[in-house]
Amino acid sequence: GIYGIGQLISSPASSGGSNDNPFYTAPTDTTSDTATGSYQTPLSITDIDGNIYNLADYEGKVVVLYFHFLGCYYCTEHSPNLAAAMDSFTSNQLLVLSITVDPGDTVAELETWKSDGGYTWPIIQDTDYILSSRFSAQSTPLTVYLDPSGAQTSMRGAQATDEIVGMINSRQIGRASCR
Repeated sequence: GIYGIGQLISSPASSGGSNDNPFYTAPTDTTSDTATGSYQTPLSITDIDGNIYNLADYEGKVVVLYFHFLGCYYCTEHSPNLAAAMDSFTSNQLLVLSITVDPGDTVAELETWKSDGGYTWPIIQDTDYILSSRFSAQSTPLTVYLDPSGAQTSMRGAQATDEIVGMINSRQIGRASCR
């Protein structure tokens, strides 16, 4: 009640904010294919160019799953910071996958966003909400960090570049939830 009203009237410029994901649905099947915090959990993700990313292939790297949508105010703060943070790492250390949660974000719009922003990461459309549900993307931006063993830490809201670099560098990723 009151919390929701406060969220509606609060300033979008406030630090660390996030948007509710209007497309989120709670997981309906909690018995199989759920996030277990391990690269042993089978997960294949296909980007808008048809490339397939099998999560298990990235064991030993940090994987960042960035949940957003083009109309998300806070994502416009977070996206450039994530791109700047990526400059501190090599492709041998890090994989970033950008996951849009809005079925209205077209491939053409996503390609324009990627080009205009200078973003180099693959883009995934979560039109069936399997990834959003699996990683509890109830608000955006949501950044899920998987450490080299697959342990998961999630950060909600826009993060500064140094925060993102710190999360990636940190040996604490996956050991404590930062929600």
